Amino acid sequence: MNLTVLRIMLASGIAGHALNMYCDRLLSVFPNGMLKLEDLKDIGNEGKMAKLLEGVSADVPMRSAILGAFFLLLQFFGYFAITAYIYGHSVWYGSILFVSIALFLIIGTAHHVKYGLVEYVFIKLGRDDRAKALMLDLYNSAPVTRICYAGYLVFIFTLIAAIVSGTAALPLWAALFTILPLLLILAPFRIIGTLHIAAMISMLAWIFLL
Repeated sequence: MNLTVLRIMLASGIAGHALNMYCDRLLSVFPNGMLKLEDLKDIGNEGKMAKLLEGVSADVPMRSAILGAFFLLLQFFGYFAITAYIYGHSVWYGSILFVSIALFLIIGTAHHVKYGLVEYVFIKLGRDDRAKALMLDLYNSAPVTRICYAGYLVFIFTLIAAIVSGTAALPLWAALFTILPLLLILAPFRIIGTLHIAAMISMLAWIFLL
């Protein structure tokens, strides 16, 4: 595949992650406070979500869910560009990468829509105990998050293996511009959308590496 096309697809991936970071903020930053990753385990606590989502329109999480599904398509182009490049050097590594991106981006769409729907249902039903029970039932149903991140980890580790082994015909320092190392660096800052930031930096570096 033409390198110019690959770079355009990587730029699409960067845009997709930036736009999906906006969608994530719609689901986590509210006038009454911020929902952090560590708060998810306490999502069922009395009054917690009701207070956070007080005055928030149900249109907000629904907008996040719908837009996020479209923006994930842009992310797919970025990951496909990396996959196509690796496939040109190794059918084995490239095939694993393709299966993993298909897995985590398809399941990732379900993941994003599900969590938008969780907040939508809670707000739409009045944020009372019945609404909370339905919210928690939806939140705890279907292990899409685990499946999504399992596919993502397979992609990251396969990509690093392809670089470190020399199969990808890239310098070893390119392994520093995969998502996992960047996530580890950014994790202590607890920035909302850390995964998107790491992916954007990674894809930007790949534009210059290809």
